[in-house]
Amino acid sequence: MGTLLDKPVIEKEGVEKGTANNLTFGVASMQGWRVDMEDSHYYNGTLGDEVPGVSIFAVFDGHGGQFAAKYAAEHIERILKEQVRTGVWGVRTKLNKYETEYENRLRMSTLRKL
Repeated sequence: MGTLLDKPVIEKEGVEKGTANNLTFGVASMQGWRVDMEDSHYYNGTLGDEVPGVSIFAVFDGHGGQFAAKYAAEHIERILKEQVRTGVWGVRTKLNKYETEYENRLRMSTLRKL
């Protein structure tokens, strides 16, 4: 069987919907053909006073395991808010800085587990 199933798991999990910042959004997870669900997602319709008018919607692909995807989903909001407090950059720059900071923190988290 390997890393793929004979048929996909198509049941949806974690089906949620909401509205914020004049947006209507929905989220759900589906395992598909993989033996295990490896992806994670994160959403927050409003980041509050720290980042007014900004929403985050993200899907993190597990690429063969869920550790990195789950870590990213659990830490994206905090890291982005830290970056907002420490300087003034555009959203694209913040996302690039988030990616670098996320990779650094993920490496440290992985090393602590060894």
